[in-house]
Amino acid sequence: MKIGICCPYELGTPGGVQTQVRGLAEIFAARGHEVHVLTPGEQSDDMVGSAVTALGRVRSVSANGSVAPITLSWRASRQAREILESCDVTHLHEPFAPLLGWSTMVSSGHRELSVATFHRSSSAAYDRWLSPLAKLAARRLDITVAVSQEAARTARGLCGVEPEIVPNGVVVAEALPQQPRKAQLLFVGRHEERKGLAVLLEASELMTQAHELVIVGQGPQSKDLQARYPEGSSRHWLGRVSDDDRDALLANSAVYCAPSLGGESFGVVLLEAMGLGAAVVASSIAGYEAAANGHARLVPPGEPFALAKALDEQLRQWRDAGTWQASREAAFAYAQTLSLEVVADRYLAIFEQGLAARRH
Repeated sequence: MKIGICCPYELGTPGGVQTQVRGLAEIFAARGHEVHVLTPGEQSDDMVGSAVTALGRVRSVSANGSVAPITLSWRASRQAREILESCDVTHLHEPFAPLLGWSTMVSSGHRELSVATFHRSSSAAYDRWLSPLAKLAARRLDITVAVSQEAARTARGLCGVEPEIVPNGVVVAEALPQQPRKAQLLFVGRHEERKGLAVLLEASELMTQAHELVIVGQGPQSKDLQARYPEGSSRHWLGRVSDDDRDALLANSAVYCAPSLGGESFGVVLLEAMGLGAAVVASSIAGYEAAANGHARLVPPGEPFALAKALDEQLRQWRDAGTWQASREAAFAYAQTLSLEVVADRYLAIFEQGLAARRH
């Protein structure tokens, strides 16, 4: 099977959609399929087993409380269309993201199977204005998928489709890592209001249990937050790290904390933490509730006192080795059911069923 994957966000910029595209493409290629990945950018990225084509200058655009690295080049869209026309399957991630995803969808032909995955959760006002056009464009899609019920709700409201739910996949360790030896709390994410890092930093100072807080990532709030909460013996600012280093940090952390304030359709990073042995404390927002499935300690978003209490309780449990190990094993087993390998196989089954239906 020849599979074309369109990622509307620059592949080299850290992000949930980019992580899924990379992981799925590599597994599709390992399964013996020919894979072509299209992404905004001026320089192609290396990826094992897949051809990657960078198209169009990247621009940072504010969207859904974050910043999206997209291209606004129509020329890039035409080039993408030419490449995808030779594929058996076109897999569009976040199909209504401008401009690469949107333009590729509306110009899609009828020879290849067109599959779209909706990632975002949004109730933005502009969706109401976009909806009539989106419903027309969605007629070009053969199959729609959403990563969560929240993302499916957004897709239904935007373009009237009823997606199949296929959660995001995660990298899972071959075996549950050994219990971390120190009370390390970890945050990984963009330093912006939506991700709630400021809430976590305040909560950290309210905690009664001794701990070290490790902060990974950067963003528009980095400079201000580092000035207010400087580096010290119990607080470490690492900036951006490689995927391998991030995974090592997760495996060596007692607790991963995701204090987002909203806008998360599915908390894939929660599953990544579970799959590498870390306990999870997160905000009780719909996307995180769906991802955690009862295997995380959830607290109201934006409340540092509640977050501090939950983190203290989690560290007390960490010091009770028997209780902690049972909880880790249950979370690890759950994460295994949503490994990237499992999710990739679900997509390949969807592609094959769609192509078989077309032949008949």
